[in-house]
Amino acid sequence: MQEVGLFDAKTHLSSLVDRVEKGEEIWITRHGHPVAKLVPMKDPGAQDRLAALDALIRFGQGRKLG
Repeated sequence: MQEVGLFDAKTHLSSLVDRVEKGEEIWITRHGHPVAKLVPMKDPGAQDRLAALDALIRFGQGRKLG
């Protein structure tokens, strides 16, 4: 994980986001102390799909075809 100072993070935010999109994690520091972390986002729809799949499985439990 790389550390980047706050001023540099503001100046180079676009390139930092490009790196994070590729999987890198970056700590942002202020006066040498970590204050934030840039991390890749998880698939935002994954939780909705898992919930829908779980609902379908529960719906089908105890039912028979035919």
